[in-house]
Amino acid sequence: SAAYAAAFAVDGTPTVFIEDLFDLGKLGNRFVHDPKVASQLPVRSDLANLIWCHQNLRFKEGAYKVPHGSGDLLVIERSARAIIGITDSWTNWQTQMVTTDFPSGTVLKDHSGATIETVTVSGGTVTIKVPPCDGSAIGGRRCYAVWGPVDPPGFKMTPRPTTQEWELNDDLGD
Repeated sequence: SAAYAAAFAVDGTPTVFIEDLFDLGKLGNRFVHDPKVASQLPVRSDLANLIWCHQNLRFKEGAYKVPHGSGDLLVIERSARAIIGITDSWTNWQTQMVTTDFPSGTVLKDHSGATIETVTVSGGTVTIKVPPCDGSAIGGRRCYAVWGPVDPPGFKMTPRPTTQEWELNDDLGD
């Protein structure tokens, strides 16, 4: 989770590997699953959450900044879009006051779901919390938090089915 949180927070387009998003080995059906049956593709919720945050909080529209870095905590801000906290501490929550581009009075919530608390930006600073890596946070969240506006300015995703098939029989015309 921490590695993907960092990949989604920095500039560029993150790559998500299929076996990281879908836990194909969990059901013992790695080579025999039917990609048209959602129950055979269990999704890893941390990664699905990071994808949602990246899209709906519109990370790419905010400048990349690093308001804090220490031994156990890295905080990256996508200017006035999201504050992403990443830790490698196994059992300790990390709490840190950081400077931010969010305007004073902006109420932020942790869109990772690790906590139900909200925080308010005051005087260009805000105090965020990041859960430990042991999975003890709400929803089993590990190693990251994504703080953003309570009502994100991003687009609303419309679910659509996608099927990817690999026949490995002249797929590339060779």
